[in-house]
Amino acid sequence: MKSIDLPELKEWILFNQEILEKLPASSGVYIIRNKKCFGRLIGDSDILYIGKADNKKGLKHRIKFYFKPGINQRTSKRINALILGDYKDRIEISWMIIDPENTKEKEKELLTKYLKDHGELPPWNRNL
Repeated sequence: MKSIDLPELKEWILFNQEILEKLPASSGVYIIRNKKCFGRLIGDSDILYIGKADNKKGLKHRIKFYFKPGINQRTSKRINALILGDYKDRIEISWMIIDPENTKEKEKELLTKYLKDHGELPPWNRNL
């Protein structure tokens, strides 16, 4: 599975703090990708992370934690180090608006498809 296989994702934006101005307060699912494909156990992909924002504050609220992670936010801290480090010019994000009651199901559907296609989860979805 590559980002091109997800037609509901229309626009890809460089993953930096400026995206906070463009993100909606709606709930949804978001994908983080590398501009270049990389090898997987099976095939290749450009998708680094699949996540969801299912609370009332939505995508904007969730994504801002990648830039200022809290003390107990392991995933946010890990992604923060990557988007501010060597990867910063290659990482993009896109999202789809989903009703709050369906975000978990959509995230699971995408992760399951990725796992089926590549034999492993996206690299940033793994607990390291």
